[in-house]
Amino acid sequence: MQVPGGSGGSKDEEKEEEAIVDAMECWRIRLVGDSVSYTDLEGSRSPGVVAVESLRWPGAATVVQQSTGVVSNIYVGYGLRKDQASILPVEGPGVVMDEAVDIEEQPEPFPAEGDDEEEGAAEEDDK
Repeated sequence: MQVPGGSGGSKDEEKEEEAIVDAMECWRIRLVGDSVSYTDLEGSRSPGVVAVESLRWPGAATVVQQSTGVVSNIYVGYGLRKDQASILPVEGPGVVMDEAVDIEEQPEPFPAEGDDEEEGAAEEDDK
């Protein structure tokens, strides 16, 4: 089965293509925040955070807090590589519904005002 937007090549060709990519070109590594170490009674601490972002999978990131070593991973994206074609429609849907045709008006199903008076007069005559 071929995935839309895929290269259409065999799996071996895709593996060779992936092997050619330099691993360091796929990542952006930044130190965010204050990089100075502060010493207190509990030891040395740094409020800086190292952020590692994937350039191959937009939306993938790993964040490491320097002093505690706490690691967090997150991915917020569409599940597509950077250069992969989207399988989602680019344009919005066409016209869903046109203006409805006006309905021809009909008279009320209730009797006219003059008809009510005649029925009332006929009932009085019967008594």
